[in-house]
Amino acid sequence: MRSRTLVVSLALALLAACASGPRLPKDVTLEDEATPAPASNPLGGISLSQRRMELERAQKDLVHFAATLDSLQLRREQNGLVLFKGFVDEYLGTWVDPMLATDMHSKNPELASLDAGIRLMEAELLTRLRSPGRAQKVIDEIERLYDGRDDMLVDYPVGKKSPMKKALDLLADKKWRG
Repeated sequence: MRSRTLVVSLALALLAACASGPRLPKDVTLEDEATPAPASNPLGGISLSQRRMELERAQKDLVHFAATLDSLQLRREQNGLVLFKGFVDEYLGTWVDPMLATDMHSKNPELASLDAGIRLMEAELLTRLRSPGRAQKVIDEIERLYDGRDDMLVDYPVGKKSPMKKALDLLADKKWRG
């Protein structure tokens, strides 16, 4: 019983000390101290392999989405097509766009081809979603990020490797054919 009273007394004393401890000046807030560090961490080791796995997963998802859109169009399932297009649009905005918001992947020689392939697939899917303006923004971003790397091999069209220049030409042709 005596030890329990001692523990409670110590807890109350500690609580009182914390409550009456040094306070921050009025001009300093916790938000000022909690600014995140810039995302300039170089990719290497485990973080590189994790990022590669994330990018590979996104690429596989986009390939499957394109196959599903083809299947729905072939079967002329208009309701399913409309619903799935909404899902794909949400997936692109929620997962793919934030992942590709940085140009970090395009600068990394191990991830550049994978990043470019994902961006090309995103532009193709946006074309299929009847969003040519958004698709053109992705194409412009690809051209900006990969300027001067026309011979870099990318996984586009699906299942084939082609040079970046040829892949962009194929994508532009699909964009205009709708």
